[in-house]
Amino acid sequence: MLFLDLAKAFDTVCHDVLLLKLKNLGFRYSSICWFDSYLKQRRQVTTVGDAISSELEIKCGVPQGSILGPLLFICYVNDIGRNCSMTTPFIYADDTALLAHGSSKEELEWKLQYDIDNLKTWFVKNKLSLNCKKTKSMLVCGRRSRLKDEGLDINIDGENVECVSEMKYLGLLVDRHLTFDSHVNMLCSRISSRAGLLWRVRSFIPYELALTLYNSLIHPHLLYGNFILDGCNKYTLDKLKVQQNNAVRAVLKADSRTPCVKLYHDTGIDPVEVSMKKTIVKMVYQGLNNIGAPVYNTLFNFESYQRELRNSNKLLAEVPRTNTKFGEHNLAFRGSKDWNTLPLPLKSTPTYDQFKSAIKKYDGFHYLMQ
Repeated sequence: MLFLDLAKAFDTVCHDVLLLKLKNLGFRYSSICWFDSYLKQRRQVTTVGDAISSELEIKCGVPQGSILGPLLFICYVNDIGRNCSMTTPFIYADDTALLAHGSSKEELEWKLQYDIDNLKTWFVKNKLSLNCKKTKSMLVCGRRSRLKDEGLDINIDGENVECVSEMKYLGLLVDRHLTFDSHVNMLCSRISSRAGLLWRVRSFIPYELALTLYNSLIHPHLLYGNFILDGCNKYTLDKLKVQQNNAVRAVLKADSRTPCVKLYHDTGIDPVEVSMKKTIVKMVYQGLNNIGAPVYNTLFNFESYQRELRNSNKLLAEVPRTNTKFGEHNLAFRGSKDWNTLPLPLKSTPTYDQFKSAIKKYDGFHYLMQ
């Protein structure tokens, strides 16, 4: 993997190039004129105390802090994938990563180097620049791989790109073995500090406010990207469960002898392992019904039958075959297995919004707490 860092990405967008790209994307002339007025002839000043500088025209960049800013930048870099013939680009605003796979280290290096050389020309043409010092590479492999102690040799303009063992990307701490141990440790640290704050103020606030604080300060950390953690080993997940248990105890002012099942029942909070399952089956619903991200459609499919069987009308997902424990951690395997345990009325929910409401109340995954 190659994690690209663009130097002052939002501030270096060329207005004329952006307007041309919007035209190529199918925007009408009236819309182009509106964006031209929106972007150009803006002025800025700097104030220090009572002193105010003279006005200076902003000749490039998109307004930051606005809703349109990130959307316009996405339109600006939308064609970056045309220059990546050997790798798969993952783009979220100015966070871009190139993913290559191969049977040898040399093959990976050649693919990544080939595409980054092509992208350098694209960056110059679009008046963007790479920050070579903050651009990182990562060799992802198994713990038992012969390449586990090696790195990638990639260079940009004669400067070697640092190869790292872990990298924070879109809020997730990704490690080279995809164990997500470091990410879980980061989550545990954040939840522990917030639970400590909750314990300190719990005696002075009512239960309703304590529950609101939990849902605001702690629960979002447990939800974000939680489907990835479903494949972690039991020891790693247990650390996260301990921190969540402590936070829920703070909400109820319960001591350590109170059973965890009672804690979650009284508060209506889903344990981390249950919320992971619910997130995954929502992804399966989108994949089976061809809504949401296109990648869901490739991961999840209905079971096909050559002839009419008893299970033909049970809306079962096709479970990929695997002979290894590693294969059972695959999202397509886990998601399909979890989906097939749902009752038929739930799987038959007509709309995604209705399914989300129904799965929120579903308690069939609570056996995981025992």
